[in-house]
Amino acid sequence: MKFIILLILVLSSTQVTTGEISWIDTGTRLPSGCYGFTSLFDGNDTIYTIGGWTGTESTSGQVLQYTVSTGAIEFHGYFLPVYSGQALLFNDDIFYFGGRSTSGQYSSAIYKYSISTQNYVHINDLPVAMYSFASAWDPDQQRFFMFGGTSSVGSMDHILQYDPSSNQVRNVGILPNASYEATAVWTDHYAFIFGGSPRYDMLRFDPATRNVMKLAKGLPNPIFSPCSIFANNRHVYIVNWSDMMRFDPDAEQAVQVQTDDNWPVSMMFPGIAYVSELNRIYIFGGWGYFGGQSGDRFMDEISYLDLDQDRLGASRGNNQITLYLLSIGIPLFAVLLLTTFCWYRYRNSHDRQRIQTVGVAKVEDDTAWDQPTGVGLNDQEIEEFESGVPKLNYCLLQDPFISRGNVIYQPYNRLFELQEDAVRVDRAHVLGSGQFGVVLKGELVATGTPVAIKTIKFANRSSKHYVKALLGELKILIYLGRHPHIVNLIGACTAQLRKGSVLICVEFCQLGDMETYLRVGKSSFNNKTPSHYKSWQDADPFNIHDLFHWSWQIANAMLYMAERKVIHGDLATRNVLLADRKCAKVTDFGLAKQLYN
Repeated sequence: MKFIILLILVLSSTQVTTGEISWIDTGTRLPSGCYGFTSLFDGNDTIYTIGGWTGTESTSGQVLQYTVSTGAIEFHGYFLPVYSGQALLFNDDIFYFGGRSTSGQYSSAIYKYSISTQNYVHINDLPVAMYSFASAWDPDQQRFFMFGGTSSVGSMDHILQYDPSSNQVRNVGILPNASYEATAVWTDHYAFIFGGSPRYDMLRFDPATRNVMKLAKGLPNPIFSPCSIFANNRHVYIVNWSDMMRFDPDAEQAVQVQTDDNWPVSMMFPGIAYVSELNRIYIFGGWGYFGGQSGDRFMDEISYLDLDQDRLGASRGNNQITLYLLSIGIPLFAVLLLTTFCWYRYRNSHDRQRIQTVGVAKVEDDTAWDQPTGVGLNDQEIEEFESGVPKLNYCLLQDPFISRGNVIYQPYNRLFELQEDAVRVDRAHVLGSGQFGVVLKGELVATGTPVAIKTIKFANRSSKHYVKALLGELKILIYLGRHPHIVNLIGACTAQLRKGSVLICVEFCQLGDMETYLRVGKSSFNNKTPSHYKSWQDADPFNIHDLFHWSWQIANAMLYMAERKVIHGDLATRNVLLADRKCAKVTDFGLAKQLYN
């Protein structure tokens, strides 16, 4: 089985070069060659550029206005001669953060430049003067994240959040390593950070849990001083020197994109903006090297990349990956998995236990499961759960989610607390039962979303041990964060800890546990290879492709846990649930532990 998981990971990490994108010169030129500035698209017809270094102080830091429909570039207003900061366009104002002056001084200032009045004002300060940091804007929550950077004391590992509505800056996390000259983008729920010195990692930041995880597959090539953009609500495009990569946020994998001969030999620090109606990435200036007599220079070109050229390449690349897996991976896995399955069937033929239904377990009478009575926690124990164990606080960092201490001793994140009336419980629908707990079906009152609710059996509430064990599992789930192949935490009700009651709400997986699913469906198992991808996902009940797919999903979840330094402790088919479209999700973290060596 270890060999199977290893081979799946090797095959799934195959990099494919796809597409060919041309560097198209618009013919329009900046007033001066410039690099280290920021470009911002207003969503209509205008791209603003702010900051930047032209080689002379008098022409550096201007605000320029580029009209997409006409291709005209105009002077808009004066700004400070700073470069390599970051900027945000919000409510007809441009916010500029940090940067480096043309005299070499680092800046901690936050300025607001008014597009309507063409004036700028100093409104706040960052915790430290810095430049060459990455940034990402979350449009849904209207918050601006800044990652790493360079300060007067060296490289930084902080994650800062700025709220333009309240003009507040706060520290919300720490990167695994200090990094500068990276790039970052915001997708649907996460910020992704690419490259930077000295590690050249590919990271994912989850603001809900403040988790920062290094992605396993990595970048095709190391990148330094890159720029990136989230385009067509699907892919992230990363421009780095003479390379271009396309990153898929769902698969969390980057591939090389071919470029034509019009590209510079190398380029860094340009301005970059995406125009969705044209599906183009516009690139302004930069520091480029063109080889030969042209040499290196401040670039004044305004160019664009037509992403429609990449559609065929992306489709071709996906087909290559699919064909590679189907032609090489599946035959190998078929032999190994069929051998394992035959042994499983042989052992099961002697099992006298009869399974009557899928996903619903028979449990002993425990009608008083939801009564908040029994031996609860005292005030000191509740304080330790909510605020952390004081004796261990010396090993915690400033952010409790980026900790060197065991997560069960960290403070409880109140963001996951649900009011008791926010959850409706179906007492008659028991999903499963364990040694001390019971799982029931319920739903969120506000949305009607079905959930699974884990709580303690009434008979076991005479001991605090079971309450503390369930609270430890809750903190493990909070620490792990969200993953597509882990049963994710929705929230918890901990208001009745003094009476020995706690409810943990997690995702509901309608197909039940994998062990029962395999037992019930073994008689109709199909060991033939379907001819189409969709058929094996929708086939009933399961076939050889399902086994292959489940192996990859479980391995992916375990790899994620290993990166978070968490050991599950009880991985088995009974602890893997099947959700919509038979998606496998690892569950039951009652025996999970966090390690650090």
